[in-house]
Amino acid sequence: VEQSSRDEALLNRFIVNIHGSLDLADIVDRATQSLFEEFNATRAVICQLSEPENIMRIARQCTRNDQAAISDKSTIFGKYHDLLLDVGERRPLVVVQDDTFAFARDVRAEMQIYHIRSMVMVPLMYRGRLTGLIHLDEKRETRLWNTRDINILVRIASQLSIALSQAKLYQIVEAQSNSISKLSELC
Repeated sequence: VEQSSRDEALLNRFIVNIHGSLDLADIVDRATQSLFEEFNATRAVICQLSEPENIMRIARQCTRNDQAAISDKSTIFGKYHDLLLDVGERRPLVVVQDDTFAFARDVRAEMQIYHIRSMVMVPLMYRGRLTGLIHLDEKRETRLWNTRDINILVRIASQLSIALSQAKLYQIVEAQSNSISKLSELC
């Protein structure tokens, strides 16, 4: 009961933090920083799917002082995107450096380059469509991302997807409003 209460408090802090803005960059910054601090991870990354290229791009990342940032050229996020497309299911993925399943073997070299001992990736979904992902990793020890962590990250991903979609919609409405204002002035 105590842990459940802490989880709900974490989720509420996150929701208040990200829904406090309609600026896309601000939401991504707030979300990344919040994930980094709340989960005490070595690195927190939020990727967004760029359109029309349909490529996973790092939108923002936070790292510990002694940790190098992941390059935008890293194959970890692209391979996860490919895996999601191949499997068809949008599930979180936990990878430990010693894992032997296909995806883990494909990204092992990158994990070693970035000193990742374990990581969790959660897809960002909005209206059944993949829009990005959340990535947290651990360098200090092999962290076993438990069911509780994954469940709260799935709920956070859901809220983040909504906030990002609202911000994009707001940008569209604001741009149209500005266009209408300019047309009115011309008329």
